[in-house]
Parts: sequence; C-alpha cells; structure tokens
Amino acid sequence: MKVSVDIELLSTLQATLEAARLEIKKAKDREQGNEPLSIEEAAKYLKVSRTTLHTYVKSNQIVPSEFGNRVWITRSELDRFIERHRRKVYA
Repeated sequence: MKVSVDIELLSTLQATLEAARLEIKKAKDREQGNEPLSIEEAAKYLKVSRTTLHTYVKSNQIVPSEFGNRVWITRSELDRFIERHRRKVYA
C-alpha cells in the first residue's frame, strides 16, 4: 500500500503543531510564574515607572534575567519582591 502525502499539507500541519507546542509552553510558564516580562511590562505589573523599576534592579531588590542584549524579569521574581515588601498589619 502506497500513501501519497501532500507536501504543502504536511508543512502546514508541522507549522500548526509547532505553534501549538509554543502556546502550551507559554501557558505553563505563565502558570509557574516563569513568564518573561519586558522592562515595560514589569513596570506596569508593579504599577511603577521604568525609572523606579531600574532603581530596584540597581539596588539588587529585583534580579533580572539577561541573554545577550535582552533583559527581562519573570513574574515570579516580581511576586517575590512584592511579598518581601508587603506591609505587616498589627491588630
């Protein structure tokens, strides 16, 4: 039995599967807090200016990730920062 495969269809299916794999990985990263955020996105997440965020990074209160000339901050790093700076309310 010989099966003929349409090359264009095969290529489309491969591209669709790869896109789905990437979306699943992004969803898992978001779930685990490993989603990389740009400096702008991180500042918005903390509701501070970029200047303030840079101050936190320079004082090692927030540790960014770097690869080449790309810099990002994970959501879990920002959540840890928020938790460390949460005010304690005394009753």
